[in-house]
Amino acid sequence: MKIEQIRQVLAINRCGSINKAAEELFLSQPNLSISVKNLEDELGYRIFIRSSHGVRLTHHGKIFVQSASVVMDQFDSLARLKRLPKENEDEQELSLAIMPYRYLSHAVVSLYEAHRNSNLKLNLHSGSRDEIIESVFSGESELGILSIYSPFYDLMMVQLAEKNINFMQIGEVPLSIIVGETSPLYHLEGTTIHRELLKDKCFVALEEMECGALSSLPEILGLGESCCPQKIYSSSWSLMMDVLRQTDSFSIVGTNRKAYETIPYYHGLKTFQLKDCIYTSKMGWICRDGFMLSALGVEFLNLLYQYFD
Repeated sequence: MKIEQIRQVLAINRCGSINKAAEELFLSQPNLSISVKNLEDELGYRIFIRSSHGVRLTHHGKIFVQSASVVMDQFDSLARLKRLPKENEDEQELSLAIMPYRYLSHAVVSLYEAHRNSNLKLNLHSGSRDEIIESVFSGESELGILSIYSPFYDLMMVQLAEKNINFMQIGEVPLSIIVGETSPLYHLEGTTIHRELLKDKCFVALEEMECGALSSLPEILGLGESCCPQKIYSSSWSLMMDVLRQTDSFSIVGTNRKAYETIPYYHGLKTFQLKDCIYTSKMGWICRDGFMLSALGVEFLNLLYQYFD
């Protein structure tokens, strides 16, 4: 079995046609068919059922493709690694995948300030929870920092375990509502808000809450369609913040109030803890099972723990 044959099988499955896959791979159709046939003979079972309408996976083929996808992801991850042109023992490097929370950015700056006179390289990746998990799983990032809403904690632990990723909790904060200065709720006194005040308001969230398990959070909190008939989903945290600033909409976040005692919050935005809410947001870090953290990674985590003590 060759890595080229694995890539060919995945391409055929993706295209649904040997002809289309051959074009994508810059191979002739006969040569691609022979290559896959040789692989099937080696494995002792058929991967594809061929017909005039294209190809479809056999039962064994589905199992093969599932495993092959993981192998290919790992291979491509290795191929992306770039060796330094010259070994430099003094260089310290850390790759992080983090959620776009302001105090996390502040911790990155603090780490930089502590090493500004040394040969430091920081690789920062920001994205959704799934993107952070994938970045750690692929080896692109040494550490991932993410929050998990408590109603979905058990589900997320299963997802992480399937990828051999460990989650270590740093702290836990109540769920809050975030609004912009255009919203009349922005000018309310106090730090808590009742869900009744959110009736008929537009709910704004990142795309990861548009479908799947996370999409049920508004309903879990009693903020379903009957309460919030309008919804806006964004692929960008900064775009979501801009929508909140300029409309009377709201979003759901886990706000670490202790961290923002010393760090300015997002300009033109304000949070209120959701009254009578039993759910929380668990903030933690993830890494691959058995992975030994670098000294920089441990130092960064120590900075984060200070925001929760």
